[in-house]
Amino acid sequence: MKVTRNSRMLRTVLLLLSASVARAQGTGADPAVAAQYDFLVGDWDVTVTMPRAGGPALVYGATWRIRWVADGRVLMQEWGDPYGSGVELRSFNATTRRWDGRNLYAPDPGSWYENEAELRDGVMVVTTPRQAADGTTNLSREIYRPIATDRFEVRTEVSLDAGASWRPGRYSLVARRRGR
Repeated sequence: MKVTRNSRMLRTVLLLLSASVARAQGTGADPAVAAQYDFLVGDWDVTVTMPRAGGPALVYGATWRIRWVADGRVLMQEWGDPYGSGVELRSFNATTRRWDGRNLYAPDPGSWYENEAELRDGVMVVTTPRQAADGTTNLSREIYRPIATDRFEVRTEVSLDAGASWRPGRYSLVARRRGR
């Protein structure tokens, strides 16, 4: 049997999922905790806008599918757009009271990264540390709001000083639930 890049990526995702499930089973996550992400579950059509210096913004469509897996303890997100695709697994960490995420996006299947999310006053905030070319760690965050049953927006921000200040990020998006 020939092992392809996609089968290696799927095998890695399944291993990560099983680790997330094992960790989640010990959290005792309750329905109120899971409800923090219920707004996201479903199929979405997404419009992504990326501002570009000296020219018009790059605007393109994407699809986003989000499902509860592992008996409702792990949220699995699948993303697809003209430039790539990816998957994210997210589970609730009872110790930190935040959602731990693990992401992998192709065409570069070796680029796993981690993030944390938390619901703050009805706004979901996902924060991701990233190493810059000079070796320093920058933070990026996605801010989900306003959240409605059939639509929400995400704006991104970046911090170069460990979160002391934030500037606009690389993109924003508007997600609309399919079939509505």
